[in-house]
Amino acid sequence: MTFNDDGGAPDAPDPVINSTVPPVAEAVEPERSSLRWLWWLLGLLALAGIVWALFAWLRPGRVEEVVVEEVPPAAAPEQTNAAPEATAEPATNYCGEGTAADPATINVRWWGGDARQALQLEAITAFEELCPDIRVNPEPTSLDGYFEALGIQMAAGTEPDVFTLGGAWPTTFAREGTLLQMSNNPEIDLAPYSAGVLADATVDGRVYAVPTGGNATAVVVNTDLFAEAGVDLPDDDTWTWEDFVQIANEISANTPDGTFGVEMRPEAILGSYAAQRDGIGFYTEDGELNVAPETLADYFQMILDLQAGGGMPTAALMSELNAVGPEETLMGRGLGAMIFAPSNQIGAFAESSGANLALLRIPGETEFESVGVAITPSQWWAIGGNTPYPRAASSFVNFMLNNVEAAHIMGVDRGNPLNETVAAAIADDLTETQALQVDYVARIANYAGQAIAQPAGAEDQPIISTSSQEEVAFGRMTPAQAAASWISRMQTELAAAN
Repeated sequence: MTFNDDGGAPDAPDPVINSTVPPVAEAVEPERSSLRWLWWLLGLLALAGIVWALFAWLRPGRVEEVVVEEVPPAAAPEQTNAAPEATAEPATNYCGEGTAADPATINVRWWGGDARQALQLEAITAFEELCPDIRVNPEPTSLDGYFEALGIQMAAGTEPDVFTLGGAWPTTFAREGTLLQMSNNPEIDLAPYSAGVLADATVDGRVYAVPTGGNATAVVVNTDLFAEAGVDLPDDDTWTWEDFVQIANEISANTPDGTFGVEMRPEAILGSYAAQRDGIGFYTEDGELNVAPETLADYFQMILDLQAGGGMPTAALMSELNAVGPEETLMGRGLGAMIFAPSNQIGAFAESSGANLALLRIPGETEFESVGVAITPSQWWAIGGNTPYPRAASSFVNFMLNNVEAAHIMGVDRGNPLNETVAAAIADDLTETQALQVDYVARIANYAGQAIAQPAGAEDQPIISTSSQEEVAFGRMTPAQAAASWISRMQTELAAAN
């Protein structure tokens, strides 16, 4: 039996040839007998079975493989729907519940200045190209009132699909049941992140947020102002808090009016100041308040010493500066020689000020028995528990955390990447300022303290610390009174949250 080259119908039977030889029994020549059609029909049925099996194998949405055992290996069809070859890049192709024609739209909120906004918008564009079935509605905003507004929306079930968090907020919102769980989420790869890194967002063994990167508290230094004031940079392995006050006062005295040695933001430094003295900081591992009143009083007395020596701005000016972003601080405007800040903020300070900056260890790291600085998460990516598009939201978070293209765009804006593969991939991208940040965190890692997870209720610590410092700066409380007030207010917050 033969077939045309195109696999169509069989050739026509051969013509009958006249012969004087008596016909041979048909059983001896089945190819020229009526049985030929029976064999042809059986072959056609067998071919149809093979075609049906192939169709079942290749059709979209099949739920189980079809195995045709009768087909020998040599005749097995070539598989055309094999999974893509694995790459070093974590999976980011789950995308969303929508389609390119009718995409799922997710709202993404973050805080930060203009530089961060530009980077984030570029990353969003890259994500939408990767996942055309998802559209991202960006919601950039300032840090002022950020968490209060988010909490109100969560209570009403109208929070954004994806948002950044900081401090103790991951724990707080997780305990309230307002965040989407990320444990065992197939769209988010948590393998690059250790349990210790995820501790501040882990409740009852479940992860509810993932860090954007790692930071370490530093003294950001404007080396131009040091030179202008004729003050040498300190040896940051040995300088004390007394040295710090003296340097700040000296710089203010030797620079034009409106330029200051330091602007003090207690939310950035007070925890490390306390940890130097007891090796723990504000909280125990059980979530209890730990700091001694004498430690707080010493810090608030330092504020008075800086005011008396002119090393920091007036109480009124500091009150105005407390809620501004990096670009609007004295450091960001080239009018401050020092500021305590997370290491990742050096980029924003440098870009807005145009000055030459450096990162130093905080004072007192060798003055006491313990170091005060630990490597901690910069921010966190979290997903609202009410999102109608959990897969789309999860895919976006995974993209921001684990995708090399996103890392090339964002750099170290939100801290050093904690995914080692991603961090290595962008090492050659770093600017001189970004390299300072990465090198500083690597240096701190050699002797950093152990970060203790912040308990629920700790989210208001920055507000309480700032207002307590203002009470001292305005002369409304003594350092001892401010310390007692700080402890009382924090105990109230922790008790209410637990």
